[in-house]
Amino acid sequence: MDTEYLKRCLGKCLTEGLADVAEKRPADPIEHLAQCIYKYKDNLAYEEKVMRLRSVCFHQQDLQENQYEKSLFFDRVYTKSIMQQQYIRF
Repeated sequence: MDTEYLKRCLGKCLTEGLADVAEKRPADPIEHLAQCIYKYKDNLAYEEKVMRLRSVCFHQQDLQENQYEKSLFFDRVYTKSIMQQQYIRF
């Protein structure tokens, strides 16, 4: 039996599931452990989805900040240009 594989792939999942079984002492511990494993897998998928959404949100926020900074820059350039033109006219 490849113990490293089990530790790497199931270590935390089984540890948490078995601890839950020991704590709750359900009538059907095998069924309870199976439900813990399914819930663990669902939680991992949910956490991954949340991380991807956060990444997208941060990326969009960065884009918006960059657009705002560019807008400010062009506003300053435009304002400076207008002021110089007015100065030249007088």
